[in-house]
Amino acid sequence: MSEQRGDAGDGYAALSYVLAGPLLYGGLGWVGDHFLGTVFLTLVGVVLGLALSVYVLYKRYGAQHNATDTTH
Repeated sequence: MSEQRGDAGDGYAALSYVLAGPLLYGGLGWVGDHFLGTVFLTLVGVVLGLALSVYVLYKRYGAQHNATDTTH
C-alpha cells in the first residue's frame, strides 16, 4: 500500500486510530473488570486507549507535517 494517501484516506485512517484505541483498551479493561471484580478498569482502558491513539496520530501525522514544513 502506498504511503501517499489522499486527504480522505488520511481522515479515515485517523478515525480508525481514534476508534480502535479506546475500543481495544476499553475492552481489555472490561475483561479485567469482569475477572478481577473491579469497576474502574474499563474507564482506565478507554482513557488510556484514547491517549495512545492521540499519541500515535501525532507521531504519524503531526511529525510528518512538521518535518516537511519549511516556513519559519
